Amino acid sequence: MKSKKVSQKSKRDPLDKLGLIAAEVGLIGALGLVIYVGRNTPSHLLQTMFSLWVAAPFVALLIAHTRAKEWSVEARRTLCWLSLVVTVFALTLYSMVALHPPRTKTGLVFVMVPPLSWLLFAFAAIVSSLRTRRI
Repeated sequence: MKSKKVSQKSKRDPLDKLGLIAAEVGLIGALGLVIYVGRNTPSHLLQTMFSLWVAAPFVALLIAHTRAKEWSVEARRTLCWLSLVVTVFALTLYSMVALHPPRTKTGLVFVMVPPLSWLLFAFAAIVSSLRTRRI
């Protein structure tokens, strides 16, 4: 009997592709919205710093997706769901700020969403590792 080798790509969950696309859309959308909201800011340095700050969680997700090929199925699914949740959450909040009339403290949302994303990443990593150990 010949053993059939299953390629790594065929073992991947279809959710993997969706999670990667969500992280890419999140990065592009978040950068677009932060640039749009800060279009009248006279300081290019401040605009650049906000852009890097807002992009950081999405860049981390994209890096995680490139390294997730060797991860367990459970960990990859967690990463994909995390990508979807963070993208929807961030773009919803950023859009609410960008599409409503300007207020005095619009920067607060752009300052607070990235750390909340990082907290969600940490929580998901802990839960995923605990679930993987039990299985």
